[in-house]
Amino acid sequence: MSRHILVILCSVAMLGGCSANLRQVTTRVDSVRIDEQTDQGVRVLVTVVAENPNDVPLPIVKARYKVELSGADTFTFLELPKATLPAHGTQTITLPAAFALDGANAADLSYRVAGHLTYEPPGEIRKLLTEYNVPLPSASFKDEGRLR
Repeated sequence: MSRHILVILCSVAMLGGCSANLRQVTTRVDSVRIDEQTDQGVRVLVTVVAENPNDVPLPIVKARYKVELSGADTFTFLELPKATLPAHGTQTITLPAAFALDGANAADLSYRVAGHLTYEPPGEIRKLLTEYNVPLPSASFKDEGRLR
């Protein structure tokens, strides 16, 4: 084990720090709906609501998600939303997905969506951990149903 990693682990264990006391962010899919449809395809919007139970705001640094629509290819995307979860608050994040359907009507097609929001805790220890590629925390979401 390198000396730097040992120092980091000892620091985290001894100091704790703000990010060590963070509670998990929770997420839920609020809706999956058709935004726009043409003869070539459909644009779907996935609305995710994230709740921050902590005393500090948490910037969302990325959203990685996958949307599957029956009769279409799977849409996978990494988005960098400009959003911050307010302290003791919620944030609504809208994630787009586009599908080629060749004239088919998307209404009532089945969907599955899964992904996670990655957020950045505050503090110097967290910055140090990030420098050493320790992953940031994330909150997962998933849902399935029929488009409306």
